[in-house]
Amino acid sequence: MKYVETLPSIKDINNDDVYEIASKQNYYTHAFFKYPARFIPEIPNWFLRNFTKEKEVILDCFCGSGTSLVEAGLMNRVPLGIDFDPLSQLLTNTKTKHLKKNEIQFIKDTYKELIQPCMETSYPDIENLDHWFNKKNKKNLSNIITNINSLNTTNKNIINFFLTTFASIIRKSSNADQVSPKPYVSSKVKINPKDANLLFLETVKKNLAVFSDQKLKSKFSSKIIGSDARKIRGYRNKIDHVITSPPYINAFDYVRVLRLENLWLKNFTSIEILDHKRKQIGNELIPSFKYKEKPKKLGIAALDKKILKIYSVDKVRSHTVYEYFYEMNQNFQEVFSCLKKGGTFCIVIGNSIIRNEEIETSKFFVALLKKLKFELVKEFSYKIKNPYLRIPRSGKGGIISMDHIIVVRKV
Repeated sequence: MKYVETLPSIKDINNDDVYEIASKQNYYTHAFFKYPARFIPEIPNWFLRNFTKEKEVILDCFCGSGTSLVEAGLMNRVPLGIDFDPLSQLLTNTKTKHLKKNEIQFIKDTYKELIQPCMETSYPDIENLDHWFNKKNKKNLSNIITNINSLNTTNKNIINFFLTTFASIIRKSSNADQVSPKPYVSSKVKINPKDANLLFLETVKKNLAVFSDQKLKSKFSSKIIGSDARKIRGYRNKIDHVITSPPYINAFDYVRVLRLENLWLKNFTSIEILDHKRKQIGNELIPSFKYKEKPKKLGIAALDKKILKIYSVDKVRSHTVYEYFYEMNQNFQEVFSCLKKGGTFCIVIGNSIIRNEEIETSKFFVALLKKLKFELVKEFSYKIKNPYLRIPRSGKGGIISMDHIIVVRKV
């Protein structure tokens, strides 16, 4: 393993190299939201430095909280994003927008008013709301979101800034465990959450401060071009490069992890969020009529063998693995169609353990990409140093400690 502060240039990296990176993670807008399984900014930064040019179009088709697109904007590339979750779209749009002076001044003039008491309440559709929030913070959060929604402005940049700030304090002001990404209220450790009003005021000031550094300024704001990475429309042969970190198999339930935030923002009701979960690649909501039969073959012998082995002990999860690779292959086909000839595609992904079977996701991704006539450029790994990637699954999942970086080219 090689310890570095920044990744070396592509010519100095060998296939199968492993790095530990001491990269600064929370500069500029990267710290606006504690997003689960977010890769460090150094990874997209390295890719952009080595494979792209200024003003080229960069797509992240699983943009999450917008890490790669923030880096693209800072480096004068044109960022495009796709994500199925409305909170992710909000975060990406906010974090890639460098606020203007008049917008910053409006925020400074009004943000303290947003904690003022309201006559009406705006509570989310969360069962056992009192289990998650104490009485004071429940009311404070209701006041803040009501006041944001009543702001005397139509400026989306200002509204998005306030909504992102609000979303970032929901978990911190709840009774939920603050270490695990999975939201739950511990029966053993009593949480004494900080006052939501103080959190909001402090976070507004902290977030606004990033725009005072004139050396860091996003040149382009991102544009969300869709919500389904398996169906990219209107960009055939128009994308210069793609970088993305897809979901892990059966490890992160993003809908569950971000449930409190999405419900407080009223992006969904508690019933609607179940349908939303079905859109998540790698979810376990497999209809019974499907898992009664063996999964079909994907055409990668080693992968098909793994899936059948899992089927013998867990029919649902075998289909989860099959569906994951089937749907990711759909994404690969779409990316191939969208990329210009010679364009590069960088994927950051970790392997998974399903029912004690190691699924070498990166290896199988390379096999699928080669079948689509992508050319492998480089493949190496880095050690994940993220305590918020703590995902114990009682032997059904496993801890992901290494991410693999794959770079391929459309020839």
